[in-house]
Amino acid sequence: MRTTFRKDLKILGVLIGMMVLFGCAGLQNEVQVNEGKGPLLIKASDFKFEPNNIRLPEPGPLSLKVENISGVVHNITIKDSEGKIITSTDLPAHTTVSIEVNLPKPGAYEMYCDKPFHTGMGMKGQIVVGK
Repeated sequence: MRTTFRKDLKILGVLIGMMVLFGCAGLQNEVQVNEGKGPLLIKASDFKFEPNNIRLPEPGPLSLKVENISGVVHNITIKDSEGKIITSTDLPAHTTVSIEVNLPKPGAYEMYCDKPFHTGMGMKGQIVVGK
């Protein structure tokens, strides 16, 4: 019984360490969205979006194509600066989903996966609207 408890503690320690490590993953280089170039492709993989740091020059519509390249279901949720969810779309494993979202005012919009533990493990980013 005591050995099992110690083993469980070690496993828990490894999991917490991984969450801290992945959770510290920061923003990637900024990607500028250009009008007329079609939707922006975002890859959703195990615990990250790529790119995860997006700039839209001015308020308005944003077209995304989100490709889930992993074998598990993910999600992309976008919130405004007041915490209001603008869109939340599930991403089935090995599929690509098209999303049209309106970002009506300048500022930073939070982007994340709403599946348990995914955000904490690094599956998050931002969309900044305005110059």
